[in-house]
Amino acid sequence: MAMISFGPILAPLAGTGLVAVGGWRMPFAAMMLFGCTMAAVAIVKLDETNRALRSDALDMAQLKLAIRRVLGHPQSRFFLALAAVLSFTIISFIAHAPRFFKAAFGWEGLAFALAFSAMGTGIILGQFLNSFAIGRFGVLATSRAALLIQTFACGLMALLAATGTLHPVAFGALMFVYNCCFLSVMANA
Repeated sequence: MAMISFGPILAPLAGTGLVAVGGWRMPFAAMMLFGCTMAAVAIVKLDETNRALRSDALDMAQLKLAIRRVLGHPQSRFFLALAAVLSFTIISFIAHAPRFFKAAFGWEGLAFALAFSAMGTGIILGQFLNSFAIGRFGVLATSRAALLIQTFACGLMALLAATGTLHPVAFGALMFVYNCCFLSVMANA
């Protein structure tokens, strides 16, 4: 999860730099080149790591049984639903962040990229805090605490926005906290 978090942190900065160098088409060209390079490396260099292949691994009866076992447990159902909601929230934020930052604070380009990346570093800190908290308090207690803090941060952002007092620094700090908790809850879910 910590490695996955580098994408949202570095992508706006890289995209801003690529646009500055070659216009709006350059990030798409860079993504295509990167994708083709990674596909070529995967085809040429990566070997199958599963040496004990099972012929029934994709058997529909086995898959249905596994799904039934997971969905049959209330805690699993809760964490699956929570992961779905969290995925929706973070993807929605990422998709709408450029417009939001421009409309709310007048930030775009490099200002947006720096702010977005700074808030995204909360995900990395969240991974370290999550590892510590799980060892000390357990998965469930850590998830509950992170979810409560995350909910409080969202509620405070909503209240500040509704009253017209959402300052960029307050928003950035609350999103940093949200991202720290997001990683804890999502990784545990």
